Amino acid sequence: MTEKYEDIFLSPIDSPEQLDRNWSAYEETKDAKFILKIISVLDWEDKVRKRLEVWFPKTSLEERNSYLPLFSEWLFPMNYKNLTIDGPVDLDIQVALLAKAGKLKFNELPVPLEGNELVSLAMKSAALWSLVSMAKQNPEIARICDKASRVKGGAAREHLAQIESTDQNSTYESKNCAENERRASPKWWKFWIKKKIK
Repeated sequence: MTEKYEDIFLSPIDSPEQLDRNWSAYEETKDAKFILKIISVLDWEDKVRKRLEVWFPKTSLEERNSYLPLFSEWLFPMNYKNLTIDGPVDLDIQVALLAKAGKLKFNELPVPLEGNELVSLAMKSAALWSLVSMAKQNPEIARICDKASRVKGGAAREHLAQIESTDQNSTYESKNCAENERRASPKWWKFWIKKKIK
């Protein structure tokens, strides 16, 4: 691996631009390690779950019950009997998908999320979005994702299982279309985080 790609591989994925650099490196080298690095973002700590695990057993019965309708609407696996959170569900991803769909606002959560937590949440969501988008276009990426979904790691890996690729040719004729879709991810990420962090 050349110095250029070594630098990309060793640099943390901490921004949409870094995510895009890893995709470009994969497209140029076809080295699966760049895909696996993007997948590793899904193993980051679930910030929303961590916050709720502290809040849930400590808050009053009245306050817990007041959130029951929202938790049910959001499909949060809150166990009211044991005051725990069931799984496996990555609540960072769940929150990001709901927020993107306009079904959740961050100020509706019972726990406030700080800026760095929102950035982490958004990066996980952007990584997942790009992986699913590219896997649908490229059977080799779909294969890598499906295999990674069965490797122990973050709960968000389950989203990578059995993604059906629309391109069954190994020549990857849909590359330009897929690349355009994937490159929309950083633009969405920047817009989303600026809008939702307020």
